[in-house]
Amino acid sequence: MRTLYPFLLLLAAFPAISFARDAGKPLVVASIKPLALIARDIAGDWLEVESLLGPGQEPHHVALSISQRKMLAEADLVLWTGPGLETFLAKPLGQLESKKILGFQDTLSQSAVKIYPHDAHYWLHPELVAGFYRAVAQKLAHSYPDKAEVIHTRLQASLAELAALSTSLAAQLEPLRAGSIVVDHQAYTYFADYFHLHIAGAMVDESGVPVGPRTLAGLVGQTNIRCLVVEQLPAPGRARKMAASLGVELVAIDALGINVSDAEGYAGLLTAVAGGFVQCLGRGQN
Repeated sequence: MRTLYPFLLLLAAFPAISFARDAGKPLVVASIKPLALIARDIAGDWLEVESLLGPGQEPHHVALSISQRKMLAEADLVLWTGPGLETFLAKPLGQLESKKILGFQDTLSQSAVKIYPHDAHYWLHPELVAGFYRAVAQKLAHSYPDKAEVIHTRLQASLAELAALSTSLAAQLEPLRAGSIVVDHQAYTYFADYFHLHIAGAMVDESGVPVGPRTLAGLVGQTNIRCLVVEQLPAPGRARKMAASLGVELVAIDALGINVSDAEGYAGLLTAVAGGFVQCLGRGQN
């Protein structure tokens, strides 16, 4: 009984950390906020969408709480990027029925977009997002055929909005393509590829290890660097030192859209990321 006592205390505290939901609606659990925004764009309010990770949790290294495991167990559909970014989810999802799971990574083979092993931030590439929109809509329409017409209508509206927004953002970014940026770590490759922007290098390699002095010296030696991009401020010490060496300012571009409201949807996230690049690359312009 002694060995069970701490566990029983934890269970007793469970109601305080449980999540609230509308039991009358199907539940979609998205591993991260960008996928939740995409799901809401497609579904509307006839189902409930919850983000598994909170604002302070990075998808790279996570230990799931009891309430998060309960959320996964109750989900009618789980959306995740895939094991490339969310290794922590591979085992818990292995306990669920495969028909209840949709991975962004599993939809990539349907696209001609170049895929990078070092960057799993697929949601920052509009063409890949369009494919994921379609995959989510197909999954939901199959599970809820009575909602198929609503889902199809919202899918077409979301695709049209995404196409128009991508064109508009490309026009804003096109005059700034001559500049380069340095990033703290690889999170913006897909965005840069789509909008033809130049990332001079990263301070952290694809395995999450800070690069060596020789690589850093090579970055300092480059010209036309406009800023150093981090995901959040305050920036890590290594980024602050590097920005000083480069003689540029730090710009925060949040790939997870922490400050984007549900009402803004995925369009709000893409707009915010583009705004960060405009802020960065516009520095030093006449």
